[in-house]
Amino acid sequence: MPHLYLNQRCNADLIEDLEGGNYSSLEDAFRDAIVSARQSMAESVRRGLLSDGWRFEIVDGCGVLLAVIPFDETLSPDGSVEGAKHRWYRN
Repeated sequence: MPHLYLNQRCNADLIEDLEGGNYSSLEDAFRDAIVSARQSMAESVRRGLLSDGWRFEIVDGCGVLLAVIPFDETLSPDGSVEGAKHRWYRN
């Protein structure tokens, strides 16, 4: 069970996930990032802010970048997680 970190980044701004989490797979971490990105965007809208440029970067315990999930690509026509876009760097 890999221990992965869901860091948030916008340009030079980085919010590190200091605790990380145990996931059964990289795909499960991806799903968690999708849900979190959607929640973050909803909160930004409620506050009248934009979340342009923000993305999740999933990294392993050594800091190796495994996937990037731009917040604006987490939406899908049917609301499913499967319809969201992502970029894998390593499986």
